[in-house]
Amino acid sequence: MKNKTQMSPLSKPEYFWGPKDELSGTYYWNIKPDAAELKKLKQTVIKYSKAIKKTSNNAGLYSDRACAYLELDEPEKALHDLHRALELVPDNDVFYSNRGDAYAEMGEQCKAFEDYGRAIAAAPGVANTYSNRGLAFLEVGDFTNALKDLNKALTLKGNKADAYINRGQVYLFLNKSRKAIEDFKKALRLDYNSIYAHTFLAQAWRQLNEKEKAISELNTIIKLNPKLAFAYNNRGLIYFERGDYEKAHSDLFKAMKLDPYAAEVYHNLGRLAAAALDKPADAIKCLSLAIELDPDDSRYFIDRGNGYLHTGKYDRAIADFTEAIRLSPRLPHAYCSRGVTCFCIGELESAIRDFAIAIKLAPRDPGMYGNRAMVYTEKSDYSKALADYTAAIKVDPKCARAYHNRGALYQDMGKYKMAKSDSAKALKLDPDIAKAA
Repeated sequence: MKNKTQMSPLSKPEYFWGPKDELSGTYYWNIKPDAAELKKLKQTVIKYSKAIKKTSNNAGLYSDRACAYLELDEPEKALHDLHRALELVPDNDVFYSNRGDAYAEMGEQCKAFEDYGRAIAAAPGVANTYSNRGLAFLEVGDFTNALKDLNKALTLKGNKADAYINRGQVYLFLNKSRKAIEDFKKALRLDYNSIYAHTFLAQAWRQLNEKEKAISELNTIIKLNPKLAFAYNNRGLIYFERGDYEKAHSDLFKAMKLDPYAAEVYHNLGRLAAAALDKPADAIKCLSLAIELDPDDSRYFIDRGNGYLHTGKYDRAIADFTEAIRLSPRLPHAYCSRGVTCFCIGELESAIRDFAIAIKLAPRDPGMYGNRAMVYTEKSDYSKALADYTAAIKVDPKCARAYHNRGALYQDMGKYKMAKSDSAKALKLDPDIAKAA
């Protein structure tokens, strides 16, 4: 076989041969109270604590302090207060609804649903309870019930802006970007200063690849509150996707200064260093910081593993990809990248096993078949390689690299007419394919 090494796309899997959605940066939202708001909330807690010492049987005081604890992101303390409030005044819909919020914040969705149900039974006409339960359904991926609750909330009196925002989020998850945009705009007509509405509207525009409109919304957020790290992070990510790396770096650096403990920002800085600035060592440092701050996000291990892969540190790469698989066993890119690494160190059977799993997890991704085809080619198992390239083309008839590599395989097999046909198709689809290979 000729030119196998030069043609192999396996040396840069993240640019073509992995699922693109798993390779995107981290777009997040985390509206934390600023220093002044934190001080005020803590003073509120102190005020209610003093009042509770004087009047320990006032359920409203416990409920109000619980609300302050929820604002401070201390749901366990809120839960304790709401238990006490409900002991004093059973079947209070507000207390049940707030306790449902606390359970939801703690990730105990079943208990949250129970409390929201009790709140609705006690007061079936409160929009906010349906809205919050709808958001909880969204968290567990139950889009049908989420929409049912949010539609109900919008028929009742109450804060409809939140209901539109929450329903818009459901539409975002369902990739119904236009419907999401309609809801976020309705929310903004009710409350133009809603940071959440602007944030999710920017995400919807990004989902539609309307980057300038997304940036415009993020600009608005920064004008409303210039101290929100996530706004700079998200705008930097979009600049990165647009190819404006200088602005991307500036925004991400600003986000890091505003929130030095945001793992998402270091993730994006690491991706920028690796993909755009060609600085794998810097990328590894940033991604290591992201992992230190949030060791449970598999994407950080995948991207750092790719950094190790491209610097020839194969053992570390395999360790990172294996950890990513432990954290998220159904992420095809983790298997894909580990398969690439195994290919690089000559462990061909291990590579084939990983690519087979990746294909099962992402059967509509042509790159997965292309990866395995390269390994079969290396093993001189040309019939299986040919079958995989053909499968890649069946999945995506516009996959130029699959035609290109199959054409090269046909040429090495002495099938020159078929090789010429595939090469012509590849060049028609991508005139730069020969340079990229």
